[in-house]
Amino acid sequence: MINKEILLNDLTTAFEARVDELRKAVRTSQEMTRDAPGRIESRYDTSREETGWLATGQAALLGEWEHTLQLFRALPRTRQNMIQTGAYFEATSLTGPGRLKCFVCYGGSGLEFQTSQGLVTLVSPSSPLVDAALGRSVNDMFTVNGRADYLVREVA
Repeated sequence: MINKEILLNDLTTAFEARVDELRKAVRTSQEMTRDAPGRIESRYDTSREETGWLATGQAALLGEWEHTLQLFRALPRTRQNMIQTGAYFEATSLTGPGRLKCFVCYGGSGLEFQTSQGLVTLVSPSSPLVDAALGRSVNDMFTVNGRADYLVREVA
């Protein structure tokens, strides 16, 4: 049985590390844009503009991740009995091999984190997977996009 408090602490710590890495990348991209030589090698050289676009995109992502990190810190550490935002769930595929270990949250969707409780994937409440699983409890089944059937093994 998963310990939700430990899981959330692990996820928060791991996510903080990713946010710090992204913060450094944003700074580097911004410095490269600002400090790049003004001389253009050819009229087709767009490296300075491209680095600026990269820095802008990274900064936007950083804002989203920092907000997600605040949400992680505010989530209740108590177990939940059904799949909803802030819940961890495990489900086994009934139509093929595979086991899902997901944490439902806004932001960071698709990111995977190695925790003391195992590898966990962040999924958005608006994803087809969570849309199909919302409100389900242990031993409930759900179907994703009419193709994949899952059995809920644990909810925390």
